[in-house]
Amino acid sequence: MGLHLLEFSARVTPGKHCVRLIARAGWHLSKHLVVPSDVTIVKLLAKCPELNPVENSWQFMPDS
Repeated sequence: MGLHLLEFSARVTPGKHCVRLIARAGWHLSKHLVVPSDVTIVKLLAKCPELNPVENSWQFMPDS
């Protein structure tokens, strides 16, 4: 997650700030996670999959 945030931060236009929505997975919430100064983390509400667009993709996946 730390590497992801660094890569995300590298793509932010200088002088701008961005917000990253995250689920509440354990690796997203580590106490040791370093968040770049140009990124703000917003945690999605627990047990609200309708707020996470990735969750909507499961309806299009075939059952196996």
